[in-house]
Parts: sequence; C-alpha cells; structure tokens
Amino acid sequence: MKHILVPTDFSKNAYSALHYATQLFKNENTTFHLVNSCEADVIAQTKGILPSKKEDIIERLTNESQDKCKKVKHKIILDTENKLHKFEIISTFLDLQKIINTLIKSKVIDFVVMGTKGVTGAKDVLFGSNTVRVINKLKGAPLLMIPGEMEYVEIKRIGFATNFTRKFKPKEIAPIIEFAKKYNAVLRILFLGKQEIITEIQRENVHELKEMLYEIDYKFFKEEILSNKTDSLLQYVMFYDFNILAMVHYKHSFLEDLLRESLIKKMGLYSNRPYLVIPAAN
Repeated sequence: MKHILVPTDFSKNAYSALHYATQLFKNENTTFHLVNSCEADVIAQTKGILPSKKEDIIERLTNESQDKCKKVKHKIILDTENKLHKFEIISTFLDLQKIINTLIKSKVIDFVVMGTKGVTGAKDVLFGSNTVRVINKLKGAPLLMIPGEMEYVEIKRIGFATNFTRKFKPKEIAPIIEFAKKYNAVLRILFLGKQEIITEIQRENVHELKEMLYEIDYKFFKEEILSNKTDSLLQYVMFYDFNILAMVHYKHSFLEDLLRESLIKKMGLYSNRPYLVIPAAN
C-alpha cells in the first residue's frame, strides 16, 4: 500500500497535481492524504481579535477547509474511478511545512506531491516560494513537484542531476530506481560541471552509484554549465526530453545553488517537467 501526501489550496494547479499523482500510481493500492492548512486565513481573521473569540473563528475556518477538501475528494473519485485508490482528508490551522513533516511520520508517507505554477507562472521563479519552504524543511519523503495543469505522461526517461561531490545512500536513490523499474524507464545521469575537474572522491561516488543501479538501464552524460546552473539545467532537461528530473537535496548542494540563483536573481524561468526532490538521508 502506497501513501501519498498531497497538499492543496483548492487551486487548479493543486488539483492537477493530485490528478497526476493518481495516474502515476494508477496500478497500485494507494491512499492519498489530502491536506489543507488554513493558517493564513486564521492569522488574517484573528489579528487584533480577543482570545475568547479566536476559537470560534478557528473552528469556522477549519470546518470550511474540511468542506472544501470533501469536494475535492468527491471530484477526484468521479474523475478517476479507480477502485485501487482511497482518499483521506486533513484540515488544519497549523503551519503547512510542519504538518507535512508530522504526517510523513505518522502516516508513513512514501511521496509528497505538490503543484507549481506552470505555464501561468512563466514570469515567476523556478519554484514558488511556498514550495521552496517545503523543500528546505522536508524530511523523510521525496517531494514530487508538478507544473500547473500538465497532462500525465508515462515516465520513459528519468533525469538525475548531480555533481558527484557526495556519497549516495541507498535510501536517496531508491525512489529513482522504483520509478525506473516500474515504468521500464531509462535513467540519464546528468553531470554538470567543469569537465576537466574530476576528483578522486567524484570517481568513487560514480563507482558506488553504478553498483546501486545494477537492476536498471542507465547512461551517464557530462555537460558544461552555460550562463548559470539553473538556466543550464532547464535547457538540458528539454534537450534530453526528461519526463521527470530528480535531485537529492543536501545543504550546500547543487540543488541549493539552483534555489539560490532562482530566488535571489529573480530569473524568469519555467519548465514544464515534473521535479522529484529527494531529501538527504540522515
């Protein structure tokens, strides 16, 4: 039984991410946990309110959240009609990032799936600010980010971007291997960096990764960084036509550099491919 956590703000993008997840796991017994946090509304509507009246407001907003979650549940059941799937709803007024990590532990979550702004967010940064906060605090489960309102495409080519400066742990590579085996997909490992600088540590990490991937079809590709890491990665994702791009999120890592570039420089970047961000294993 798979357990998939899908945060929702009741937008079209959030629903599209949920629908994508149901197609991704359409042949597996899966429970989808729909979670909505009304924290922002609670803060806005209880500002300056007497403590004695806050409880009523919180209760009302939580009930409204629950009603909206029920509507999403009914819609996805009608749209997918998959007897292998179950849906649970969770409404909370707590911080979304904190509740996600709490639910990952209590519900033994396999994947977190979130929508991003997609086509309508072409002038925004690579990842929305809320998604970035989730990435930076996520523990215990991979995060799959789905661009807004994109149609499901079966996975045939998986990209894995890395610079091989850290050792890989089996738990970090497991989600990539799972998708590759499930869909009989080719894994294309993309090394971005100065080609003449390959250290002994990098060579060892490449060797250890090869040993982990013995069950699947994989290829290595070395590419140079163009104007910047983010722009380069997006171009190579499109060039190799990845159906999904995976990265492991370490502190002071390649992915952290991407987030720093896209946030600080406010670059107008856009990609229409799903991203799988895997938190570093402890």
